[in-house]
Amino acid sequence: MHWLGAIATLSLMLSACGPPVASTTGSDEPASSQAPVDLSDFHIKLERGLCFGTCPFYTVEVRGDGLAEYCGVQFVKERGRRSRTISQREIQPLIALLNAADFFNLKENYIAAIDSPIYVISASFGGRSHVVKESYGENMDMPRAVTQLQNAIDAAARTADWIGKTPEPGDPYPNANAEPIPDCLRDPVTVSYVIPDQPPAKH
Repeated sequence: MHWLGAIATLSLMLSACGPPVASTTGSDEPASSQAPVDLSDFHIKLERGLCFGTCPFYTVEVRGDGLAEYCGVQFVKERGRRSRTISQREIQPLIALLNAADFFNLKENYIAAIDSPIYVISASFGGRSHVVKESYGENMDMPRAVTQLQNAIDAAARTADWIGKTPEPGDPYPNANAEPIPDCLRDPVTVSYVIPDQPPAKH
């Protein structure tokens, strides 16, 4: 009967190497079963202003309902209003970066250079609102998470589709003339920096 004992031992060894049995209790429920974050009041907007070169000038905003809206002004492939719908999953990294930057407690101004484009983030969420303007802001102790947030807004809205690629040397830049200003540019925070008042004409 020794062979029966050997078979029993081998069976126990094989069962020990098998996959664990899923728990039937509620304590091991996946994170996806948790209640989703309320995004009904979420709104974030990025404005990238002009520089003394050919920096793309545009705004892009993302709302909690998934609307991503872009307004191209100058040195971009698509001028005017464009929009698309994104998922709440694509919005979650923006919320994580808001928290990582402690955005709502930051200073409003991190402008270290006046000859470079001004980037502005305005955000509202959870009953709080704040605006941060920056140009080389990390030189003024601005958290790196703010720069990461700017890039994440672009990535979530997929603005690269509308901005286009940087032209090859010698090729013309698209929409090099900012005039007339598109109607979709609704009171941008950067406008006072990038479109100065023209001096009166001399007669």
